[in-house]
Amino acid sequence: MLTVLFACIGFSSPTTFSDRRLMNRIRGPQFDDPTDNISANLYVLWDSYERGDSEEHSEMLADGCAAVYADGSVHMGKPTAEEMKAAPITRFALADSKFELVGTNVYLVTYLADVDVPRNADTERRAFAIGEIWVREQDVWVCRYHQETRLNKSPLETLTEPGSL
Repeated sequence: MLTVLFACIGFSSPTTFSDRRLMNRIRGPQFDDPTDNISANLYVLWDSYERGDSEEHSEMLADGCAAVYADGSVHMGKPTAEEMKAAPITRFALADSKFELVGTNVYLVTYLADVDVPRNADTERRAFAIGEIWVREQDVWVCRYHQETRLNKSPLETLTEPGSL
């Protein structure tokens, strides 16, 4: 179901996860369109977070990265493995991606994220509107800035309801 969702919205999930290192940060332009490279790295950013792979996740982030989270907290720098374990996710879906070139090798990327977070013996679904700044550093697209706003209801819920596709 998520593969269909990603295909419909411009993000694609890999056909197999047996060789995750091939999904590692693109070491140079893989696609002609920079937004395709950013989309690929954005997917790796979220997938590596879901799996708790702080090394791969950090490779998708610029050295001077910053994040403003929905709770109002500000985080400077790449998250540690301990920080990622303290705020795990068990599922994610991304949609409605938009890319705006705002400078030389700088894109404003906005999208919706729908995630599941573990809560005691259950799972809580959360939705966010996200804005990020992606920059090209040493021929690689990385996220420099992330800001999220919590949504009351996920716009993606209608996409996953029976008969909505």
